[in-house]
Amino acid sequence: MSEKYTARDFYTAVIEKLGVESVEGAYAQAQIGKLDAKLADRKGKLTEAQKETAALAEQIVGAFEAGVVYTASQVGADFGISTQKASAILRKAAEAGTLVQSEVKIKASKADGIKGGKVKGYALAESAETEGDEEEG
Repeated sequence: MSEKYTARDFYTAVIEKLGVESVEGAYAQAQIGKLDAKLADRKGKLTEAQKETAALAEQIVGAFEAGVVYTASQVGADFGISTQKASAILRKAAEAGTLVQSEVKIKASKADGIKGGKVKGYALAESAETEGDEEEG
């Protein structure tokens, strides 16, 4: 499988081969400048899907109650999204410091088809810090 040859690669090769002093080299350098400007403009903007996910993340974190631990499957069911999407949103919120991650034991339930074991649970960061302070005092 061959490597992808981009426009930037092409323009860079033209500059290396002909130099910036040539008409072609000057044109190639101008095109690289345009590519850089386009990239810088695109980096600052969110796609529609990213905007929707950010709004959903705010709704999810806003719905959390202090002192209550939620799993991704609970959040997914409550908000009508997949467990995987809920898990990704919760993980990012934990990385940002909004939520705190912990392990939660779940009981097996043959009727509901749930296997027992440990899963990740998430709680508001403020409530986790407050609980820790109360235990110390």
